[in-house]
Amino acid sequence: MVFALPTVLAWALPLPMTVAPAEPDPVQLEWDAPAPCPDAAQVRAEIDTLLAGAGPSERTTSAAATGTVVPGDDGRFTVTIGLTLDGERTERELQASSCADLSSTAAFIIATAIDPRVAVTAPPPDPPAKPEPEPEPEPDPEPEPEPEPEPDPEPEPEPEPEPEPEPDPVPTSIRALAFLSGGLGFGPTPSVAGLVGLGLGVTGRAWRVELEGHFWTPSSTISDSNPEVGVAVLAGDVIVRGCGVPRFGDDGRIELTLCGGFGVGGVRGQGTGDLEARTETAPWLRLAAGPGVRVRVRPRLAIGAQVDGFVTLVRSAFRTNPSGRIFRPRAGGLTATARVEFRFGGNAPGQDTRSPPR
Repeated sequence: MVFALPTVLAWALPLPMTVAPAEPDPVQLEWDAPAPCPDAAQVRAEIDTLLAGAGPSERTTSAAATGTVVPGDDGRFTVTIGLTLDGERTERELQASSCADLSSTAAFIIATAIDPRVAVTAPPPDPPAKPEPEPEPEPDPEPEPEPEPEPDPEPEPEPEPEPEPEPDPVPTSIRALAFLSGGLGFGPTPSVAGLVGLGLGVTGRAWRVELEGHFWTPSSTISDSNPEVGVAVLAGDVIVRGCGVPRFGDDGRIELTLCGGFGVGGVRGQGTGDLEARTETAPWLRLAAGPGVRVRVRPRLAIGAQVDGFVTLVRSAFRTNPSGRIFRPRAGGLTATARVEFRFGGNAPGQDTRSPPR
């Protein structure tokens, strides 16, 4: 078989081979971020993913990008992005509270700058909040011209001094009192009698004066010489007392009284038995003295007791004819009463009696 020389040479000689030029690296990235932020490899991978989603690029030169992430004292992160395209360099600064969101936004910005189609094929991430620029200080207002000083007004005549008010009178410690008493007495009647009293008085810090009226309940006796006749006797008197009053306890609550007084009254007798029922009244005078105690249970209420021994100065006998003397009040006697006192006005012992300061 005969082959043509050109055909043999075509099979024998190697055919020339062509190599496609390598695609340039789309971006040269320098990334500096503290943990736990994404590192340079993660950011680069995100940029590549965004560029691949946009399709083949016609760009023949690569871009250079830098990114520096700095954490702030308020917990936010700041990234400074530098991008060099076609010999021109631009910078941009962003802030966000999440370092991951901040890195994704930086990758989107770099990829979009390299290939604007990324903005169409991939939705942009939520942009981090930009730091608000500090407001420029307002210029200082121009000083207003000072007004001309007004002439001094004519001095007004000095007012006449007001008279000083008179000080309040010091409250008095003298108090009025009224009391009821009841108890037993022995002396002007034949036997022990019930005693009912009503009185008025005034009291100070260490003294008291009182006027008290008594009614002695009636009791009866018969004649020693004639048991067929007798007399029923009742008495009444009014006594004036003056007392010293030492005080004890909290705020002088307990008061002891040492009293002396003079009493005047009458004794009334009515015949009983075979006697004609006649009634006679005779005068009765006495001197009394004795101790007592009062306890203040309220500022205007006190309870207490009084014991008086007395000597009779004037006494008259009840006689019949022919039986003679039937009864004569005794030369002395004793009274013991409990009482309830009501006090009015003044200050209770222990209260401040000074005039209040003005």
